[in-house]
This record gives sequence, C-alpha cells and structure tokens, in this order.
Amino acid sequence: MSTYDVFLNTSLSKYANPDLAKRDVLCVFTTFSDMRPKLDTFVFNDGFRKKLLQFDGTIPVLYKGATYNIPVSIWLMNKHPYNPPIVYVRPTSTMQIKSGRYVDMNGKIDLPYLKEWKHGEMKAKSLPEKAKVDLPSE
Repeated sequence: MSTYDVFLNTSLSKYANPDLAKRDVLCVFTTFSDMRPKLDTFVFNDGFRKKLLQFDGTIPVLYKGATYNIPVSIWLMNKHPYNPPIVYVRPTSTMQIKSGRYVDMNGKIDLPYLKEWKHGEMKAKSLPEKAKVDLPSE
C-alpha cells in the first residue's frame, strides 16, 4: 500500500473513474518522487469552482546546458483520464513567468500533448516527461 492510498481513495471517490485516476497519479509519484497531492478548489475562467486533485512538485528542465527544477501544479479533472489535466508553472518568489508558445502570462501550460489528449493513448504519468522535452523549446 502506498503512502497516499487512503488519501487518494477519499479524494478521488467522486471522480468518474477513480481507479484509472489513482493508477495515473501513483505512476506520476513513482517517476517524479517530489510531487505531492492535495485536494483543493480549482477556479475555472468562468468563475465556477470545483474540488479537484492537484499535485505540486518540480520537473527538471534542461535549458541552455543547465538543468532547472521548474515548479508546477497539475490538476486532474473529475473525468480523468477522458479529459486532460490542467497544468501551471508555479514560480517561486525569485522567478518570473515568461510567456511563450506553450506558457501563457498566468503560467498555464498548453503543450501539444494536452491539446491532443486522447483517453487510452495519453497518460498523466507522461505529462511531466513531455514538459521536460517541450518547455525548453520556448
């Protein structure tokens, strides 16, 4: 049993596919061990609020020969894995968000991987790895 089993079972109980969501989340934790889950309120652009599973942590990104640990927040939609996660860069107090092709001024990450999300072909566990590859091309 993982450290997060009870928390995930409770947090994902209202999700449409809790077992699939839990499987993906546990895979993310296996690959990126500093990711931490929490249940929090996500506010959509239209003001609608929803309690969703969020995990925060860093992903290592190679940029101009150096590796930077970029802090991110990944929100799993309640219909995961049928809907893609929503991902944000969460800058520290000494960082600034630089908008570009894949990151907007609010830090929202919009990778092709997320735009082309298809259930059964794409998994949340691959998202941090894809971000490692795509973000430096900014």
